[in-house]
Amino acid sequence: MIATAPLAGLRVLVTRPAHQAAGLCRRIEAAGGVPVRLPMIDIAPPGDPQAAQQALDAALDADWLIFTSANAVDGALALRPALLDRSRARIGAIGPATAAALARAGRSADLAPIGDFRSETLLQHPDLAQVAGRRVVVVRGESGRALLGDTLRERGARLTYAAVYRRLCPLIPAADVERALTVPRVPELLVFTSPDALAHFFALVPEGPLRQAVRASQVVVVSEAMIKQAEKMAFVPPPVRAPPDESGLADELIRWAQRATPPVPPPVPST
Repeated sequence: MIATAPLAGLRVLVTRPAHQAAGLCRRIEAAGGVPVRLPMIDIAPPGDPQAAQQALDAALDADWLIFTSANAVDGALALRPALLDRSRARIGAIGPATAAALARAGRSADLAPIGDFRSETLLQHPDLAQVAGRRVVVVRGESGRALLGDTLRERGARLTYAAVYRRLCPLIPAADVERALTVPRVPELLVFTSPDALAHFFALVPEGPLRQAVRASQVVVVSEAMIKQAEKMAFVPPPVRAPPDESGLADELIRWAQRATPPVPPPVPST
């Protein structure tokens, strides 16, 4: 019997930034699905590059330098290319993509969560339990989550932020949005890996029949906060949560397909 591709024929909307979508799209294609690329975030330099550079300069004498994303690594090095070579701080990374970006830059993360790639997991590590009086610089995008910094401050850390990039709503012609979402049909699965991407999506999809149509699709998100965000947007199927890494996302898409579609019975043996 020839195994059926688990995502055979399913259209999957991929909303990751254009330069970060290829890996997930390859996994979708390998499982027989059809990735529909519609980036919902543009990554741009920070609004105040001088302030970001000054914050990064302070990192040279920090005890901890914590990166919240691969974009944070890339943004920091665009502003201060020698940062990782000159800083003597211990390096923290949230997630394998962030750790991989650091490795490409020639510096291994001293601390990175395994299995659950969130601030909460990083904060559970014993090395960040006793940070009173320590200088900690959190490198992130503008308007990032406050949990990591707030918790470290509560523990007594001398904390500063370096906001090294911005997440912008992309400028996509309405006709291109409609074409991606309707030709030949509305995608069965809509994947969002950040709250901004989900918010931008609804800003770009107009009220009316198209928005009602996409509300019938299965939304896949990567956090409990995003589940609540999607619920407020009145999607019909309950949102599904997946791990934020490419492998975990692809596995959750396959599990959804296996639950949503009755398994194909094996052929009857000939007699």
